[in-house]
Amino acid sequence: MAVILLAAFLIAPDAAHAQPGPNVRKMVLAAGQGDLAQLKTLLEKGVNPDAVDRRGRPALFLAARKGRLKIVRLLLEKGARIDAAALNGQTALMQAAANKHGEVANFLIAKGANIKHRSKGRMTVLMAAGWGGDVEIMKMLIDKGANPLAVGDRGVTPVFFVSYSGSLQGARLLVGLGAKLNAAFSQPPANESITPLEMALSLGHLELGRFYLSKGARMFDPSGKAAGGIMYGSVVLNKADVVAFIIAKGVDPDIKYKQGVSPLIKGAEKGALQSIRMLLSKGAKVNVRASNGTTALMMASQQGKREMVGLLLAHGAKVNLKDKAGRTALTLAEDFRHTKIIDMLKGAGAK
Repeated sequence: MAVILLAAFLIAPDAAHAQPGPNVRKMVLAAGQGDLAQLKTLLEKGVNPDAVDRRGRPALFLAARKGRLKIVRLLLEKGARIDAAALNGQTALMQAAANKHGEVANFLIAKGANIKHRSKGRMTVLMAAGWGGDVEIMKMLIDKGANPLAVGDRGVTPVFFVSYSGSLQGARLLVGLGAKLNAAFSQPPANESITPLEMALSLGHLELGRFYLSKGARMFDPSGKAAGGIMYGSVVLNKADVVAFIIAKGVDPDIKYKQGVSPLIKGAEKGALQSIRMLLSKGAKVNVRASNGTTALMMASQQGKREMVGLLLAHGAKVNLKDKAGRTALTLAEDFRHTKIIDMLKGAGAK
C-alpha cells in the first residue's frame, strides 16, 4: 500500500489556462506576496478583482493561501467573488483552512463564504482544515454547521485528512463526533483501500495510531499489503518508533513491498539510519535481496550513503554479492564516483 496522496484533493492542478496579461500577472503576484500598495494601484486601473493566474487560481485564493488578511479584505471590498474557485474547485476559505490561517478563515466566514462548498473529489472545507491540522479552525467550521462525517469521492471523510496531518486533537474531535475508524478510503490508482489507522502509521504518526486502536480501530493483517505499505512508509520517513511498533504487532522486518523490495533496501536508499538500525536490531537480514538481486549495501553504495554503508558493513553485509545485471556494491559506487565508499568497500574485501 502506497502512502496516500490526499494532496490530489487539495493542490490546484497545472492545467492549461489562458495566459494572463501583464497587469493581471502583477496583480495576482501582489495578492500572493501581500503587496497592498501594488494591488490598490492595479485595482484602480481597472484590473478585475477576480483575475486568475496561469494556473486558474483567483487572486483571493492566493491571498487566503498565504494568510494575507489585508489583501483578502481589499479584494472583497473591490467586488471579488468570495467563493470563486480554482481549477480544482478550491475556494479561498478552503485554502485558509488548509494552511492554518484561522483569522482569514474566520473573516471569510463572517463575510459569507460557503462552509458547505465542495471542490473536485467532493472535498469539503472541513476536510481542508483537517489537512492543515488546526483543531480551532475545525471547531469553528463545525460550530457553523460543517458536517464532521461528510463523505467525499472514494469514501474519503474528514478523519482521513487529520490522519494525514497527524493532528491528534483533530482526531479526538472527529472521533468524539462519530468518525468511523474502520471505514476505508479507496486510493488511486489501484483502488487499494486504506483505513485511518493505516494512513496514520504509514505517515509515521504513532501516537495517533495508538489513539485509533484505543478507540476501536481494527488492527491490520501483519502479513498483508497494508503491513507492507506501513513498513515502507515509516522506513522512508525514518520513523523508527513506528517500525518497532509494527514489528511488535507481528510484521516481518523483511516484509516485501513493491518490486520485491524489503524495508532494509528502501531504507538504505533513503539513508534512513534510525529505521535501519531498528530493523537490524529486530532481526532484519542484512543481505536480503530485491527481485532484481539488489541488496541494501548495493543501494547505499550507489546512492552515496557513506554512514549507511559503514552501518551495513558492521552488521555483516557481503561486499561481493552481484545483482542480476552482474553489478556489485563496488561497481555501483565506482559508476557514481563515490570515492570514499569505494575505499570503504575495498577495505572490507570488495573485488
